[in-house]
Amino acid sequence: MKKFISVFLCIFLLTGICAQAANLEVNGVHVNSDMLFQDSTAYVPLPSLCEATNVRYAFDKKTQTAFINGINLFPEGGEGVTVYVNGKKYTPTDLSAQLIVRGDIVYLPAHLAAEAVDMEAKWYQDTATLVFTKKALPVATTVIDENKTYAIVNLETSLALTAGENSLSAKAHTNDKAQEFKFLKTEFEGYYNVQSVLTGKNLDVNAHGTTPGVSIITWDMGTGDNQKFMVENVAGGSLISARSCHLPIEVKGEGIIQNTKTAAPNQVWQIVEFGTVLNANTEVAEKLEIIYTPPVDKNDESAPYRTISIGDGFLTDQEGLKALADDSSDSFKWSLIEYSEDVYVIENLVTQKSLDVNARSRDTGASIITWQTSKDTNQQWILEKNGDGTVYIKSVHSAFYLTLNEDGTITQENKDTALKQRWTMTSAY
Repeated sequence: MKKFISVFLCIFLLTGICAQAANLEVNGVHVNSDMLFQDSTAYVPLPSLCEATNVRYAFDKKTQTAFINGINLFPEGGEGVTVYVNGKKYTPTDLSAQLIVRGDIVYLPAHLAAEAVDMEAKWYQDTATLVFTKKALPVATTVIDENKTYAIVNLETSLALTAGENSLSAKAHTNDKAQEFKFLKTEFEGYYNVQSVLTGKNLDVNAHGTTPGVSIITWDMGTGDNQKFMVENVAGGSLISARSCHLPIEVKGEGIIQNTKTAAPNQVWQIVEFGTVLNANTEVAEKLEIIYTPPVDKNDESAPYRTISIGDGFLTDQEGLKALADDSSDSFKWSLIEYSEDVYVIENLVTQKSLDVNARSRDTGASIITWQTSKDTNQQWILEKNGDGTVYIKSVHSAFYLTLNEDGTITQENKDTALKQRWTMTSAY
């Protein structure tokens, strides 16, 4: 077994910044890219790392600002840097953790770069190789009731898993009996046999394949890990991955395959009780892109502040969530914290509580409250452009929309073109 030490303890007896003969490996693939070393710390070129891990990356040369999947880096005076991790200010324990810019290439200390792309980084001294690997898969948190049956609907295509005798396809969600499945617990915590009610056969990774692109079929009940599937919560729904290879299933044409994990919408599934009629507006809508460049005197803030209003009613967290006339107090200001691409947590400046679907309800008419920020799915929101400068605010958890009622209460409802769901967001600076 290779001996390794943490990148926090990489031992290079160097002074200043210099290039060093070393290897960079991401998920078992060699990446052709030069690293820099300073004071025993390896610095990784972010464009190369982001490309290798399919993470969104952008660099604004004019402002010397890098944006990494919700992590904003703001250079201060050249060598100093303020780091925002998922919209929150991050203070590194390693005081040598400085951002380095060489031309258009931004370098970040390896441990911080690993955090940016949700991976683990380890240094192997014997081969002079810095290795980035996926973190251990989280335990599934989606609640599945074995006494209920479900339809499994793709977030991107709105197509549902449909069972054949020994086949599996993606077809229009009609609540046909071939689209009814039950989840049976296995001997492994968080893993299920996903069984067709119509045929009695299970989802199965064809021929026990462990590589991307292998078809998912249905087959008689077996004992292999290729029939044991984890359901993992992500923004918009769930990933479904076989224990045999941990590759999420996705739609390809009318078929289903397993593929490298990206958590893109074609890998995300809504698991809904069988017989549920999904809102006709569940198609992926155009999202609102919010790019935050802080004013000079606001570099210590964690995210962009906005006032959020419908007509004369401004969202506030004064003794509970309300819509009132704006009195210019900070309780009317909200922070948009990017959780993932196009998904935000909306946190009040004063109370530091976030918009929250009460009791994790998936019912229309359920109240919207504010609660201690947890960033769970019932606190995640998608901002959809409305074409008139306003936005719909859609719950990731329930797929319903933030609605202001005539009595001043705020609830979640089916999508409606009425003004009661058309929110305006204005900079609060």
